[in-house]
Amino acid sequence: MAKKRDLDLDNEPVSELTFDSREQQFMARVMRFLVGIQSPLRAARARREGYTANEHKHGWSLWRMAAGETRSLDQYFAETRDVEESPDRQRTLRELDHFENTWFPRVRAIIRRVVPEGARDSFERGFFKDLAQQPLGPAVVGSVSTFLSRIEGLASSKQEGAAKVAETLSARGLDKGRIAEVRSLITSLENESRLQRHPVDPVDIREAQDAQVAALEELRGWFNDWATTLRSVFLPREQAQLGLLIVRRDGSVEEADDVGEDAETEVDGTGSSPLKEAAGGSGASA
Repeated sequence: MAKKRDLDLDNEPVSELTFDSREQQFMARVMRFLVGIQSPLRAARARREGYTANEHKHGWSLWRMAAGETRSLDQYFAETRDVEESPDRQRTLRELDHFENTWFPRVRAIIRRVVPEGARDSFERGFFKDLAQQPLGPAVVGSVSTFLSRIEGLASSKQEGAAKVAETLSARGLDKGRIAEVRSLITSLENESRLQRHPVDPVDIREAQDAQVAALEELRGWFNDWATTLRSVFLPREQAQLGLLIVRRDGSVEEADDVGEDAETEVDGTGSSPLKEAAGGSGASA
């Protein structure tokens, strides 16, 4: 069955809808039928069994809905937005994580050294208030951004020892240039996030997904109905070409509407097929 994987779209729960191999093969089989049944001789036989132009049109409509053809492209962008992490994003997060792991303990140690003893404890508590190292991941962006703001704030702080801490950090390499480099990494992630936003309502996505799944189930019923009706008027080879009959790799055939992955052998229009003679008695001639 179609599966949904929970995602997070701007803090709204959204699922990614995916079809498994059985459903994909079923969709391919229906498409084979919809295209193949339009040949004049086959259409004539199908019409005698009640397969009208409206039924054919209805089948196409269900197929398009089940395939998601009627959904907007932005919905698919939104579904897959966070499925695969960008290599650039991961590389940037690792750089920020390395910066955090390097400079958080260094700043703490510098504070303990250069701030006068009487102000040392309160300075450290104030500088690191609600600020802690984060594991590798999106949270490191916030912690590093806050950390940089506090480093920059040392220049204008009246707290005893602040100027000395700033001077020491600059001498150790955490100067305005280095801060600007790290800020640019954060900005690149912020810009990527804005680019990945799509004007799609999560409710609309869920409703479209539900409609797609419902169309797939209705298509299954529609196809089973006509497959059952039309098998008796086509030879086995034509049944296979129309997707009405499943041909397995070992040459066996069955009328089921669902098969396992790679279980089916394609039958082309040239007559080449692994169908065995034993199957030849189940259809009618043209």
